[in-house]
Amino acid sequence: MGAVIAKNIKLFNLRKSRGWTQKQAADKLRIPINVYARIEQGVTPGKVDVWSKIQKLYEIPDKDMWNLIKGK
Repeated sequence: MGAVIAKNIKLFNLRKSRGWTQKQAADKLRIPINVYARIEQGVTPGKVDVWSKIQKLYEIPDKDMWNLIKGK
């Protein structure tokens, strides 16, 4: 099995800069790991309530959220 490449590089970098695994981030967000992984991998866009939790967890300013959601 090969490694899955994150398509949402900014979200990946935010997580990695804190030294968290996807499981740790998902636990902090209180969402299933598969949901978090699929968002980071760009497989699913994620729901608004999940992105709201992500914004709070990583302390992302409103002005930067749209680019993060779009994976830019």
